[in-house]
Amino acid sequence: MNAPAPVIALAIGDPNGIGPEIAVKAAVALEGCRPRIILVGDAFVVRHYAAQCAKGFGVREIAVREPSASRAIDVFPVAALPRGAFAPGRINPAAGRATVAYIEAGLGLVCANWARAVIGCPHNEAAVNARRSARRAPFLRTRCRRRDNP
Repeated sequence: MNAPAPVIALAIGDPNGIGPEIAVKAAVALEGCRPRIILVGDAFVVRHYAAQCAKGFGVREIAVREPSASRAIDVFPVAALPRGAFAPGRINPAAGRATVAYIEAGLGLVCANWARAVIGCPHNEAAVNARRSARRAPFLRTRCRRRDNP
């Protein structure tokens, strides 16, 4: 019996930018490859781009350690962007908050020892900066304190 493919968590980036389209195209191009690519983001955003550039592929919301399926784009769902804030081509703080939430969820998958790495698709620095509160400490510093990486 073959060992399951290692997983790379691919955060979709700014939901109102080009990141989700890149993520969907990458998932389609790498279907069936090792490592396995899991998109991390709002499922409705992934579905929007899959309908445009992944004909013949379904979008499947998955839980941790769920096996892959053929002709499916697997997404670990993160409900971070209000549907009313989904406006491709527009910069807004809600998209910045969602971008950070996707990265945090991907890091959580690494910390839970399910994904081996997290990769972030393009984001908009203005949107990310607009989401910030008065606290400006880098969020990555405190998120994942793994001691080992098998």
